[in-house]
Amino acid sequence: MPPVDPSSLSETRVVERFADRLGIAATSLCAVHCIALTVVLWLSPMIWLKREAFGVPVGWLLALEIGLAAIGIAAALLAFGSGYRVHRRLAPGALFLGGASLLAIGVFGPLHYVRFWGTATVLLAGALLVAGHLWNLRLSRTACAFR
Repeated sequence: MPPVDPSSLSETRVVERFADRLGIAATSLCAVHCIALTVVLWLSPMIWLKREAFGVPVGWLLALEIGLAAIGIAAALLAFGSGYRVHRRLAPGALFLGGASLLAIGVFGPLHYVRFWGTATVLLAGALLVAGHLWNLRLSRTACAFR
């Protein structure tokens, strides 16, 4: 492994820690949103089925989901990129890639409008992304401790 410039290491650590923590927060918030919205829609399906008739504005929910997905994917890319420079391991990247792919399919694809499978896909994606961020943080801490 080529040596890492010590002056760039502290800057990399700050960016990486922020990106990992932002990714964990955004992904966790996305998971809470998905679970809560699914429970609300299961408990009161008339709100979902007749939302236009009752005048319930739900357009902001789609914007929220797209925003959370975009933040989660961007934080994953930033965190893995800066973490890889420190620990040189591809394994967290596989979790990030799988999680980001499932998140994109679940939010931007046709599964988004399928009640159970869309939620299950996004929750699995969130679990993969959080696991990738935690693994990336652990590998980076270990790599920095030995330098």
